[in-house]
Amino acid sequence: TAASARVDFTGAISSSSSTSPSGLPSSCTTSRSKGSSSSKVERPEPNSRDVPSRTSSRSQSSFSTKSGYSRPSSSEPSDSSKSSRPSTSVPSAGSRSTTSDSTTEKTRAVLSPQPLLGLQEDSSSSESFDVEVERSTDSQSESSDKFVKETSLGYSARQTPKHQPRQNSRLKLVLIVFVTLLTLGGIAVGVYFIVQEFFSGSDSAQPIPSPTSVPTTSQDTSLEGLRDLILSVSPQIQTNLDDPTSPQSLALDWLADNQSLATYSQDQILQRFVLATLYYSTNGQSWLRNDAWLSDTSECDWYSSEAEADVCNSDGLLDEIDLDSNNLSGILPWGELAILKSQLVVLDVFGNQLSGSLSSSIGELTSLIALDLERNGFIGSIPREIEQLTNLRHLLLSDNALSGTMPDLARLTSLETLRLSRNSLVGSFPVELVSLTNLRSLFLDGNVFSGSVPPQLCAMNLDDLVIDCDSVQCDCCTCGSDSAPPIVSPVASPTPVVPTPDPGTNLLNLITKALPDGQFALQDPNSPQSKALQWLESPINNGVSTEESYLQRYALATLYYSTNGDEWNQNTGWLSSENECSWISTGNSLEICDAFGRYVEIGLQENNLSGTIPSEIALLSASLRRLSLFKNNLLSTIPSQLGRLTRLEMLDVGSNQLTGTLPSSIGELGRLAGISVYSNSFSGTLPVEIANLQNLQLLYADSNNFRAPLSTNICLLNLDEFWSDCEEIQCVCCTTCCSDGFGCFET
Repeated sequence: TAASARVDFTGAISSSSSTSPSGLPSSCTTSRSKGSSSSKVERPEPNSRDVPSRTSSRSQSSFSTKSGYSRPSSSEPSDSSKSSRPSTSVPSAGSRSTTSDSTTEKTRAVLSPQPLLGLQEDSSSSESFDVEVERSTDSQSESSDKFVKETSLGYSARQTPKHQPRQNSRLKLVLIVFVTLLTLGGIAVGVYFIVQEFFSGSDSAQPIPSPTSVPTTSQDTSLEGLRDLILSVSPQIQTNLDDPTSPQSLALDWLADNQSLATYSQDQILQRFVLATLYYSTNGQSWLRNDAWLSDTSECDWYSSEAEADVCNSDGLLDEIDLDSNNLSGILPWGELAILKSQLVVLDVFGNQLSGSLSSSIGELTSLIALDLERNGFIGSIPREIEQLTNLRHLLLSDNALSGTMPDLARLTSLETLRLSRNSLVGSFPVELVSLTNLRSLFLDGNVFSGSVPPQLCAMNLDDLVIDCDSVQCDCCTCGSDSAPPIVSPVASPTPVVPTPDPGTNLLNLITKALPDGQFALQDPNSPQSKALQWLESPINNGVSTEESYLQRYALATLYYSTNGDEWNQNTGWLSSENECSWISTGNSLEICDAFGRYVEIGLQENNLSGTIPSEIALLSASLRRLSLFKNNLLSTIPSQLGRLTRLEMLDVGSNQLTGTLPSSIGELGRLAGISVYSNSFSGTLPVEIANLQNLQLLYADSNNFRAPLSTNICLLNLDEFWSDCEEIQCVCCTTCCSDGFGCFET
């Protein structure tokens, strides 16, 4: 091995550094040297990887109400207006038959008496027998002493050989009476058991039928048995199940502890596992609503954002997942969701903080009718496998960071709504859309398309056809606006951003609504937060014109007071009346704010910052892409609210005095390409959630107190640069290993 020399990570935020085709500096893409010569290994400086600014609020022609989603069996939805968003609602439970009813009908059919063969003929014979007896009595009145009429049926109790016809008729009548009584008795017994069955069944009826009603006594419910069942339908997740800290393993452990496990059907076992994996993968404990989730109650009754919709079908199979605007963060478990491919018709996670790429497994969800992923942080290209969703009617992917070219959607002939606004898609206008004869609403603005809209598409008279008129020629389109309000996290800022605040805006209410976590610090008059609020309320900020600017200046002022800004090496302009975009930065980038005046970079490396990193930095979640606080004297921990900066691409807090564990919320930063936390005093294990960062290429975690085990999923990222204290964390995939007293060596 060769000794390695450390290079400062300050270049991580430079937007002007040379890049490789992958978007990182050329130093990041060189091949690894196994047992190389004695040349120094330098720590590369990741590129800024600028992403075009995106907006979140829907334009005037966008959807704002929910109407339009429907199941295949229901009637076609009415055309949505230009201001409505397709809904994930489905037919009510009133249209569904219950399992208990069908069971009762089957029981009744079995227990109902069958018609007795020959009963009709016997009945008519009885009539003739009565007539014969009556005539015989009239014609032989002289022999009445030998025949005594004992019953209303007209036959005698005494019989003589002299009257053989009467004797035969009476025997037949006796037989008829016997058969009749026997039949009536059988009917009575049958009715009794039917009534017993009905009332005993009604006591155990459930409001929503579930596969639980069909116990599977032969199902192996041991932990290994459950694992085998899951792998039999989804073998590709074996690696995740091997990691005891993964969401999949946590979900399996929870499932094995279910009190009613023995009564679950195989379908219910699988769908409960899928939902539990979704819960753990998206930080369910931090959802705004998670009522009944991970309880022993039927999963059909767990919280859903579509309160009026039934999320299970008549067989108790889950066919809807509705969790929009519920503070989901992290990565969607696409592989596990694919287990529901034959039943899931609606997947709605609109307005959350989800990240990562769209997996090719999305193509397995062939029953989907509505897919709504709008207003999240998804990255990468739209997978070609989406072409397999031929039942899809509503595809909503606006306000993400999707890139590349559009796949060919010509096969999605059922598509009614297609929304791809405000991503980074490129290429010629997709002319194949003219084959989508059911299309009613098309939004493609906020991308980098070129060419012209074919006249055939104009002839379709769509309700909505929105594009960027400056780059795409169109005679029938509505021009999209690049000046729409920015994406704001539903948690970081639940109140809409308005252009001009009321003159009497209560700044305290504005701040506590935008960041409820910080309200306790504001109760301390000496806290950095209180000092920042006092400064914000001073006349120096009278020129501020928007609520967004108030929140941005408050976040920066809190950072200033939390890190002893008066003692910084450079603080020119800070806390002045000047626009905050002109406040000094020690970073190498010339871009501090975007075209809308929103901070995209905080570069304060080597500037004598001391104190703590405030949670208020999360208020910059709509725009911040680069955060560099390298080589200062920062103390304490990294706040968990850092995970709300879902647009962050570079994080550098190396060479400080930070302690504690790395927050698991770091795994929510799906756009991160580089992380540097080296030369601090962090402890614990490297969060397994780092494995969620599919865009990550550089990780510098050496010279800390991290310990084993290291998640194998992090190794599967195949990072270009991974520096660590290999012996302490038992790292077998690091590119450079460091040790106290011996320095760092390339592996």
